Order: sequence, then C-alpha cells, then structure tokens
Amino acid sequence: MVPRPLLALGLVASLALGACGGEPAASPISDPTEILTKSLDAAAAAQSVHVKGEIAGSVALDLTGQGGGAPLDLTGTTIEADVDLADGNLQASFSAPSLFALSGELIALGQDSYLKISLLGDKYQKSTSTADSPTGALRDPQGAIADLKTSLDELPTPPTKAPDEKCGDADCYRVTADVPTTDVGGALGGVLGSAAPDVSGSGTVDVWVRKDDLLPAKVAITADGGAEGTITVTLELTRWDEPVSISAPPADRVVESSPGS
Repeated sequence: MVPRPLLALGLVASLALGACGGEPAASPISDPTEILTKSLDAAAAAQSVHVKGEIAGSVALDLTGQGGGAPLDLTGTTIEADVDLADGNLQASFSAPSLFALSGELIALGQDSYLKISLLGDKYQKSTSTADSPTGALRDPQGAIADLKTSLDELPTPPTKAPDEKCGDADCYRVTADVPTTDVGGALGGVLGSAAPDVSGSGTVDVWVRKDDLLPAKVAITADGGAEGTITVTLELTRWDEPVSISAPPADRVVESSPGS
C-alpha cells in the first residue's frame, strides 16, 4: 500500500501540472497544406488580433493616372491595426514617409468607415463601406477564410514546409507558397491601391504558424514585378483574443462624404 503522504503529494503534483497546462502536447504536423488549413480555421475562430506591418522595396507608381510611373522606394512604410474579428471592426494607422510623408488613420465600425489622411487635414472623411471595399472582408470573415481555403486548393504548385523557426518566444511552423503570376498585380494593388502598376511576375507567400495553438504569427508576401519593381509586405499578428475597444471619432472631427463621392 502506498503511504498516504505520498498519495497526497502525488495528488498535489497532479493538480499543479493541470493548473500549469498539463494537457498533452499537440502532435507535430508535417503536411504544409494541413498546417495552413488548420491555421485558417484557428484564425476564423478568434475574436481579435493586433496587426503590425511594414513594406520594403520599390515599385513604379502611376500617381497621375496617365500610364507609366517613376520608381518609388516604399521602404519605411508601416501599418498598425487592432482588428475586432467578432464584430467586424477595425482601427488602423499608417505611415508612408517616402510618399509625401503620408500618414493617416482608418476606423471601420459596421458599415461606416472614417478615414483621415495627413495631406487633407485633421478631419475624418465618413463613408459607407461596400463588400469590395478594403474593410469589406471584416463583414464576412468566414467567407474570407473560405476564399483563402479555395485559393490554397487552386495553387498550381503545392506549398512546401520550411524548417521550423522561432516567432518571438513561440515555436513556429514555416510554410512557403508560390503565388500565380496573375495574382502579383492584385497583391500590389491590395497594398498600393489604384496607383499600383498592372504587372505580371512572380510572388511568394511565407506563413509562420504557432505550434501551440496553430494561429498565424507572421506573414510575408513578396511580389516581384520585374522592371515595375519588387515589394515585400511583412505582417506580424499578435494579441490574439485580447479585448479591443474601437469607437467612432468625435462628431466635430468628422466630415460626411457627399453622395456618389
């Protein structure tokens, strides 16, 4: 018979292990497509996330809309955002020192968006978002996740698994995928808007996924448009499921958009 003091000690140790997260560790995943799919599922179930991004490289921007464009170094361009995935809201700030020292802030609440741009003063321009607006995916995150899964299935070359890496203090999987040439212009346009050139080229997407909860920790997108330029967009995703508070700017700081604008 085991002495009672040892039984008591064993019980205390078991409770302590349970309190410290003594659940069995998840089995390692070796299939890169499975890693990405499960990471998308984990992100779809999340309530919120903090995103910090930066852009490096240069691209020929058509700022006049007349065709062509001079190379512009975008290195130093940054974005930071709190995203309320549960309610579809967002508050973001951005800065592009090489683009006329441009900076600004975007707040999205429901169907309303408030955009402030440094070149236009200190007022927010209020507008109503549509499904294809930059914040449209927030209205239907599940649909956006489904679209990404479909894109995974349609990749001409399956993603590959790179050696595991550290993401800060976390252990991460790293998966690399080649992007179809037809998507390179779209990748540039998603970042730079209508000034982005219509190019063909090559692109890659690298995704770092935390092993413990399978949430994405970092995403790097490289779009190589040849003579049109090459840019890399790097996004760090942290503070998953932490509380976020997003509210509209004060009424005296808002200007309503005119219909059709």
